Amino acid sequence: MKTYEPWKSVNGIVKHPVDEPKGPWNGDLRGPERPYMRDYSQILTMKIMLAFQDMNDRTKSDVLLRFDEALERIKQIDAITLGIPKLVYLVGWNHLGHDDKFPDWSVVNPFLCRPGSNDPVGDLRWLMQEAQKYNTTVSLHLNSSDAYQDSPLWDELLANDVIGTRNGELYAYGAWQGKTVYQIVYKNVWEKGYYKQWVDDLLAMLPELKIAGSIHSDAFLCRWTDQSSYAEEEAARRQMIRYWRDCGMDLTSEFMYGGGEEIGQDMDYIPALTANHVESSGLIGLQAYAWHLAQTEDRWFKRPASLLAGGGYPHLENAFIMEEEAAPIAFLFGCNMQGEDIVLEGCRKGTDWKTDFRNRFFTTTAMYVYLNQFANSEMMHVEDGMVLKKAQNVVAYYGKTPETRTITKDGILVRQGDNVFVPVVWIKDYPAVAAYSETGYTDRAWTLQPAWADVSAADIYEVTTDGPVLLHKAVPIAEGRVLTLSLEPKQAVCIVPAGQKI
Repeated sequence: MKTYEPWKSVNGIVKHPVDEPKGPWNGDLRGPERPYMRDYSQILTMKIMLAFQDMNDRTKSDVLLRFDEALERIKQIDAITLGIPKLVYLVGWNHLGHDDKFPDWSVVNPFLCRPGSNDPVGDLRWLMQEAQKYNTTVSLHLNSSDAYQDSPLWDELLANDVIGTRNGELYAYGAWQGKTVYQIVYKNVWEKGYYKQWVDDLLAMLPELKIAGSIHSDAFLCRWTDQSSYAEEEAARRQMIRYWRDCGMDLTSEFMYGGGEEIGQDMDYIPALTANHVESSGLIGLQAYAWHLAQTEDRWFKRPASLLAGGGYPHLENAFIMEEEAAPIAFLFGCNMQGEDIVLEGCRKGTDWKTDFRNRFFTTTAMYVYLNQFANSEMMHVEDGMVLKKAQNVVAYYGKTPETRTITKDGILVRQGDNVFVPVVWIKDYPAVAAYSETGYTDRAWTLQPAWADVSAADIYEVTTDGPVLLHKAVPIAEGRVLTLSLEPKQAVCIVPAGQKI
C-alpha cells in the first residue's frame, strides 16, 4: 500500500514538505512568494475564443464572437454555473485574432466592435465592466514569447537583439496559422525595458484589467539562443512574472514548464515528462495557475490548489504520466473545467454547447471548489482503488466501477459516480445544493448536510441558461434531513430552503 505525507501549515502559511526543493526566491519560504491576487482554487477559470485571422483574406478577422456576443455567453454561463465567481481570458482580442502580430499588444481587434461602433478599445472596456454584473472578471490571453515578422514591433526588436538566433540564424521554432514564429529573448526584452513598457501600456489602455488581477501569457517557454542560456531565460521569465505582480496582476500560463537543463529548452508539450520536472522551472509560488497542469499523484496530494492550480484534466488525454491516471485524480481532487472548447464548438458547429457546458461544470468545477476547501490528510492505494482523506472527515474513494466511486463528508454522500449532490459553497447567505445526474434516477434519497438542520422543506429549481426555473415547491424534508429526488438524464437542479429566492 502506497501512502503520502500531507502538507503542513504554519501560522496559516502553506509549507512544502521537507523533500520539496527550495524555490528560487527566499530560502525557507514555502508558500507563494507573494500572495496571489486571485484564489484559483475557488473560481472557474476559463477562456473564450473570439477570433482568428482570416486565412483567406489576411486583412480581415474570422470572428466567432463580437464583444457584445461574448457578453451574452458570459450571462448564459453565469446562469448555468449558479453565479460562481469566474475569470475569463479572451483569446483573439488583438489585431485580427488569435496571436496575430505578437508581441504587439497595443491594438484591439476592430472586427469585434459592437454593431454601429468604431471604438474597439471602448467596447472591450465596456465588456469588462458589464461582465462584473454576472460574477465575472474579464482579462486577456496574450503571448510573451512569440514574434512574427508582420508585427509592428519586428524591425525595432530585431535591431536591438530581442529576436533570438541560433548559430547566427534567426531562431524559428514553429508556425501558427501559416506564419513563422520566432523566439523572443527574455533576457534582452527584460533588461532593455521593452517588456515593462508593454505591460505599462496595456494596463494604461485597459485599466479594467486591474479588476481581474490576472493575465494569461500562453506558451511562455524558455529556449536557449545565441543571446542567452536556458538558465538566463528562466531567470528573466521570473522577473517578467514578478513585474506583473508589482502591477497587481497574477500571470498564469499554459504549463508549469521545466525539465530543460540538458536539452536547453522547456519540455513544453510533453506533460508526461514535465510532470517530474515542475519544480525545476522555479515557477512554483510565482505562477498560480497552469492551463494544462501535469503533476505526479504525490504532488497533487502535497500541493494545495491554493498554491498551484490548473485545469483541463481529464478532458486532455496527455495531461498525466499515464492516461489512466487522469480519471482517478480528477475525481479525487476535483478538476477545473476549461470551457473554451465547448463554447468554440458551439460557435463553429452549432452544437448544444449550453447543455455540454452545464454537464461538465457540475462534475468538475462544482466538485473542485467544494473539495478545495479541505486540506489533504492521507492518500493511499488499496487493492481495488485509491482513497483520499481530507480535513473535516471528507473521504474520496475511487473504485473500479462508477458505483464504488464516492465522495462523502461525515459519512454523508456528496457524489457517487456521476451522480452529484454537492453543497454550492459560493452561495454564502443560505444553504444550497447542486444535484446532477448523467443517467438520471427516480426517488433517490439523499441526506442533506447539517446546515439544513432547521429546514423542513425545499424548493427545487432547474438550472437553465435563462436562470433558475422552479420545478417543485416546498418538497418535504424527512427526518434525518432526507430529501427524495428524481432527475432526468443530464438534468441539473439547485435545491434551496422553501421560499428562498436564488
